[in-house]
Amino acid sequence: MRAARWGMAVVVMAAVMVGGLGRDTVVWARPGFEPAQSGQSRDVAQADDVRSEFREFLGRFPPALGVVLKSDPTLLTNAAYLTSYPGLAEFLTAHPEIPRDPAYFLEHVSMRGVSSRAPLTADEQVKTEAIRAWSDGVMGFQFLLGFSVFAFAIVGLVRYIVEHRRWLRATRIQSEAHNRLLERFSSSEELAAYMQSPAGTQFLQAAPLAIEGGARRAPGAPFTRILWSAQAGVVLIAAGIGLMFIQRRLIEEVAQMIGAWGTLSIAVGIGFVISSGASYVISGRMGLLDEPKV
Repeated sequence: MRAARWGMAVVVMAAVMVGGLGRDTVVWARPGFEPAQSGQSRDVAQADDVRSEFREFLGRFPPALGVVLKSDPTLLTNAAYLTSYPGLAEFLTAHPEIPRDPAYFLEHVSMRGVSSRAPLTADEQVKTEAIRAWSDGVMGFQFLLGFSVFAFAIVGLVRYIVEHRRWLRATRIQSEAHNRLLERFSSSEELAAYMQSPAGTQFLQAAPLAIEGGARRAPGAPFTRILWSAQAGVVLIAAGIGLMFIQRRLIEEVAQMIGAWGTLSIAVGIGFVISSGASYVISGRMGLLDEPKV
């Protein structure tokens, strides 16, 4: 009986130990989700590493490549497109998760302010700065020229208005003088005698304002325009020659622009000179250059 009791006790103790072991196993098995969570964290960290590596890899190419891939992610699986970038094709083959989630792996690519050009070299930067400086200078000259034309136009308009007002005032004064003079004559015979006299003829035919330079030349003589055209032509030709001389000492990109301006200046100057010569010949044949007879 004792042996049976001891056997029953051993069996009960064994059962208790097995039950406790099972409970312990279950308790330790409950955190079995932790390995899954650890694996997920490991995957996220691995994806971050791949993204960082992919970002560094894309840095070897022009920035436009990343913009194109982000704009059209289907190119990541386009074999025909990837033939131009064998290194990129190999990288995508080694990391197939990139085409499956392009938004995540191309998150660093900015779609704004991206230039498709490669970084400029030192010589190219110097040329670019020189071109920009000359472009700013030309823009400033154009602004100055436009402002000068506008200022001359305003001055000419103001001068015309002032002279017109003077002419109206002189005309009114002369009309009042004629009216007062006519009121002094009591008969038409006295008025006719005054009009036939040299003083009356000169007074009635007098202009309100004398034409500038009218005593020196005929009113229709185009001396001023001919001389102005000749002077402008000579100045433009000289300026064009100067620009062509400067062109030789500049870089090619700027020299082309300066050469174009110089050629245009010379052509316009020659046109002015030819115009002044033709005007002089035509005016001489039409008798406009003859001195007025006094």
